[in-house]
Amino acid sequence: MRVLHIADCINETCPWSGDPVQSDSLTKYNGNVVGFCNPGCRDTFDSAVRHFDEAKRGAGRTPDIADAINETCPWSGKPVHADSLTEYDGNVVGFCNPGCRDKFDSAVRHFQESQTSR
Repeated sequence: MRVLHIADCINETCPWSGDPVQSDSLTKYNGNVVGFCNPGCRDTFDSAVRHFDEAKRGAGRTPDIADAINETCPWSGKPVHADSLTEYDGNVVGFCNPGCRDKFDSAVRHFQESQTSR
């Protein structure tokens, strides 16, 4: 595994907390080094992205609630709700509540903006 360096990070602040990124809380996202304020935030993001990537690979199945590619929230394991859907990488993905959805949308938006400003 390649060591990630904070100098290569495309963002300076954690998309969840707004706190500065830490060198022990880096991950790769869409080919870029991205950072979080602590390993817990990083791991939550990695888990969500991994969950959606796995769901996307199985996306040939019959669509379920509002065409979501997942049936359970990646963080809570609770069922997806119709009022908590978003689009990620061309797919409809769901969360158990709007708060989980909004947090994920904010992180993705932050990283996309960071990539275009480099």
